Amino acid sequence: MKKTIALCCLFATCTSIFAQTSISKKDFKSPNFSFKPAPFWHMNGTMTNQGLDSQMRDIKYKSNFGGVTILPVSAQKGFTGDVVYPGTAPAYLTEGYFDSYTRILDNANNLGLKVIWYDDLDFPSGSAGGRMKKMYPEDTRKVLIKTDSIINGPLLLEMTVPNGKIMAAVAMNTVNKSRVDISKNIINQSFRWEAPAGKWKIMFFTCDVVSNSDMPNDVAVDYLDPIAVKKYIVLNNEAFAKRYQKYFGKTITQIFFDDVGFFTLDKHGERTWTKGFNEKFMSLYHKDPSLLYPALWEDIGPETDAARVALFNTRAELLSEGFPKLVKEWCHQYGLKSSGHPPGNYEIQPVDMNGDIVKYYRHQDIPLMDLIFSHTHGRDGFKLISSSANMYDKPIVAAEIYGAIGWFNAEKFTQKTLYKAGMDVFVRGVNFLIPHGMWYNPAKAAVRIPPLISEYNPEIGPYLKDYNEWAGRVSYMLQGGKTVSEIAILYPIASLQSYFKFDANKTKSIGDWGKYASPTTDYLKLSDMFTMNVHRDFTFLHPEVLSSDQVTIADKIMTLHNELNEQQYKIVIMPGESTISLKSLEKIKTFYDQGGAVIATSELPMHAAEFGQDEEVIKIVQSIFSKPGININKNGGKAIYINNPTVSILSETLLALKISADVQFENNPQPNAGEGALSYIHKIKDGKNIYFIANSAEESVHTFVELKGQLHLEQWNPNTGMTEALTNVQYIQKEGIVYTRLPLNLNPIQSTFLIESNK
Repeated sequence: MKKTIALCCLFATCTSIFAQTSISKKDFKSPNFSFKPAPFWHMNGTMTNQGLDSQMRDIKYKSNFGGVTILPVSAQKGFTGDVVYPGTAPAYLTEGYFDSYTRILDNANNLGLKVIWYDDLDFPSGSAGGRMKKMYPEDTRKVLIKTDSIINGPLLLEMTVPNGKIMAAVAMNTVNKSRVDISKNIINQSFRWEAPAGKWKIMFFTCDVVSNSDMPNDVAVDYLDPIAVKKYIVLNNEAFAKRYQKYFGKTITQIFFDDVGFFTLDKHGERTWTKGFNEKFMSLYHKDPSLLYPALWEDIGPETDAARVALFNTRAELLSEGFPKLVKEWCHQYGLKSSGHPPGNYEIQPVDMNGDIVKYYRHQDIPLMDLIFSHTHGRDGFKLISSSANMYDKPIVAAEIYGAIGWFNAEKFTQKTLYKAGMDVFVRGVNFLIPHGMWYNPAKAAVRIPPLISEYNPEIGPYLKDYNEWAGRVSYMLQGGKTVSEIAILYPIASLQSYFKFDANKTKSIGDWGKYASPTTDYLKLSDMFTMNVHRDFTFLHPEVLSSDQVTIADKIMTLHNELNEQQYKIVIMPGESTISLKSLEKIKTFYDQGGAVIATSELPMHAAEFGQDEEVIKIVQSIFSKPGININKNGGKAIYINNPTVSILSETLLALKISADVQFENNPQPNAGEGALSYIHKIKDGKNIYFIANSAEESVHTFVELKGQLHLEQWNPNTGMTEALTNVQYIQKEGIVYTRLPLNLNPIQSTFLIESNK
């Protein structure tokens, strides 16, 4: 077995124990508490033994949650107004705090509840309750700063260089973009250079600790520096390990870290950097990055695209291999699973928030996303997280869900929202929910971030018991197994990186983060259309995975090799992108040459992620898409470019390419009342085909569903736990393929399972 596949299988073997692989009607009817949601429990008040005991009994017996995610908070103002909301008492990491934490763990043991350990005070993770700033100020978050000036040569330039570590010093001719490394002209803090004739931009790039007086609790560890992260782990995580190791892997099952990435609420966020950046760059690209630094802000000529890809990829590697990887390694020492999410995990542009969202999840046991503000916010990007799980063979995908819905009057949070948002993440590959959340003090004046999802909310409380049973049944069925997906969409990270530059929008607010992408960037638009309208499931493939030995091609099929989640693709889609990895493009060309089907949309790439390879990219693209319409080669390979993809055009194209659907809905219904949709996910688990079909719209669906293969089916109802054999099925043929056809009737906001039986 090839090296890449072997490594993936080794990791899959170690993580496969995290998800059950069999299904039974008995366990579906009464799912174990481990499958039920475990909400954030914000400790916004003074914890008492009586309060903890009574609330935890209510958590189990009244709300029917499967556990809790304990989240200490500081006393602080909300995002709107000047009201100060109460914080946790006793304070985080004090002996009094640990006494209360022990009480929670003992209660959980007695009640059969699990505890997810939220790893810090507030968010983002990494401050150790403010201790990092106090004890290791030089190991906290850093940013890259550019100081520049324009001069006209010839000229003897003498000046004092800015404070901070010099990462690069460059003089760039503003006319022809030629660049000179002038770092050797710096002695201590003094700079002296005889500039030749011409107009020059003198640039100093320095890295220094973030100064953030507005949000003192936002001073987190330098996520990109392994030495700094290890100090944080000793300071914060080991304080729990020395007290609670006997609970690890039993009562405490996983860690949750929050908003670990580049985004902060200050002006520096996108420029998060680290002093060891250049050494990491040289280890990846075997060249000095100094002369490439100006590309982070502006055009430097023909090298601009490849320079940005290399620089931003280096930063993404540092983040992925920094905090998430080191925390995972620490967790494994103690029998815990690691999980967490960065900011903007669903946004169109990852560079300014998390670097590379797919790569971010490589070093996590449980990829985790968040759904906040409204039940549709970020919905087009949710498949990025489950696709990462598909690629890296991770059987559980979690979602922090419901936070701040209705807070800004975007929508009213009701019983319907519980199910609508739940369905929308389940069909996109999530299989465990962490609601945001409960509050120790449930008084309206004390809840800083509504909605309050607890028994003490009169609007939601009466429905929680049934909701958690429903969510537990769905999670039980969808955890583990293999996700059936016959379409691969290339994750266009190189194009996203090559387009991005620092300080492009100096006046941007929180609503602008993660949005700076080319107008032809359509990969998330495709995600929504395929899931909700075209009704064809897919997986985003990272170009590094696509070009590796983990992906092979044979018999017109591209196979993603994993021990648990092997997938076979009949179609590869190149979404709109200006820049592409040459290695991944060559793999797509091989797929096409061997008879595979390729679709490109919105923009064909003309630049290479690699230095000096643009002409080769152009040559390959022109050879695949040599004429308008469908291009067909001698081996039956088909390729088509769609300039403006729409639901109807995509559907018609798939028909024209004669790529049979795995699941089909007669007349392709498009319910959308209440911003819901008809969607599905197909898994194979315990040797059985499992179809979860959800109608999150506030209108009924009456149609027929056709499932590939001659199947004996049962219908399992996640709302009631009841199961029944289906007899009103037909077996039909379409273009030589057998389908099982049966009526599908779903009420508003209703879901169902169709399960292959052993009959």
